Amino acid sequence: MKKNPSKKTAGETLEAEKDTLHNSKGRKKSMAYMKKLFDKGNFLAFVKRIRVKYEIPESPAKKNYPYPPSDWKYKNDHKKRVALEADIRYFCLAERLHPHEWSDPITVYIFYNQIDLLYRHNTHHLCMVVDIPEEKIAPNSRKTQEDDDRLYPVAIRISPEASVRDILDFITKVYNPEILELQKKYQGNSAPIGSAKTSSDEVRRRDKYIFTLSKEGYSAKEIVSIVNERFGELLDTGLIGKIISNMRKKERTEV
Repeated sequence: MKKNPSKKTAGETLEAEKDTLHNSKGRKKSMAYMKKLFDKGNFLAFVKRIRVKYEIPESPAKKNYPYPPSDWKYKNDHKKRVALEADIRYFCLAERLHPHEWSDPITVYIFYNQIDLLYRHNTHHLCMVVDIPEEKIAPNSRKTQEDDDRLYPVAIRISPEASVRDILDFITKVYNPEILELQKKYQGNSAPIGSAKTSSDEVRRRDKYIFTLSKEGYSAKEIVSIVNERFGELLDTGLIGKIISNMRKKERTEV
């Protein structure tokens, strides 16, 4: 008998939305890239220079990372804080990272020596949702749009009348002839986060979940939708079928 994994209470829905964002493929790649970046010599040299310049002590880990920390000499100095934020922004741009997404994690590392992407809606997913008319009139809109244009140069404008199926169908059909060509045109303008590898443990967990759904009677088409919601991966029915077949063979050999 089929279960209904998508039926949730209002509270569970809010948590599920947060979990879905955390589990997106793009966010996992961002985390893998961040760990690699934060181990690079030029980043560690930047952190060391900033700590000396702004007299920042390494604070013990704290759950919510208060900013500015209470033990920082310049916590009430507006000019120093603005200058620090500008230095971090310039570093982000030099590393081809979006300041809106990466300034906070870098600030956390500088003050607390902790690696954390933090939770912020609509960030670290390799794609971005933007209310274009609102962004044009927002404070610092010109700077924000320049960052967006530099690091997210390919856009799909969506009608408010489009359904999820309309959007996914459109992307599937135009990706190779149009989107891919535009991505190639602008490659090199942003950090190579997309090439960061997700762990094999994540893939095994996903494949096991797919196989469990198939045993419960879900069709490949239904599994595509469920996997996309839970793991943030848009797999086609052919790949779903291949995964199920491989898991079935593996199950036989383990018996």
